[in-house]
Amino acid sequence: MRYLDASVLAKAFVLEPGVEQVRRWLAGPDCATASLTLVEVASAIARSERERRITTGAAAGAVAELASIAPRIHLVELSARVIEQASALLFQSTLRAGLFRRTLRAGDAVQLASALVLRDCAPRGFTFACADGHLADAARAEGLVVEVP
Repeated sequence: MRYLDASVLAKAFVLEPGVEQVRRWLAGPDCATASLTLVEVASAIARSERERRITTGAAAGAVAELASIAPRIHLVELSARVIEQASALLFQSTLRAGLFRRTLRAGDAVQLASALVLRDCAPRGFTFACADGHLADAARAEGLVVEVP
């Protein structure tokens, strides 16, 4: 199973470097992400349109495409277990701030916690795809295999 964090999934919709790799992953089986990711990606699309990096028409198309692929992605819900894990990661990252140079943000903690909860259910061949270097470092510290598109 491959977990796609928001920084990776957004690449498929705002046409950032790495888009081809992300689209190949999405075309394959067993992709997962946090339910929160759909909101984060929609936000990235809207920001790209506001900043005029994509047209309004392209933004509308990207949102429609996101909605069309969402049913094919396994969504990790924001459960009590994910919230507990994310809170623990936030505390741990504060203690490890020297290692990571800064603490995790709440959204990153939810992404990482969702991946860890899913990995516990499906450990064989599990990878964490991430385009955020800081979050990738935190994921490696938690024992995840990290892929960068």
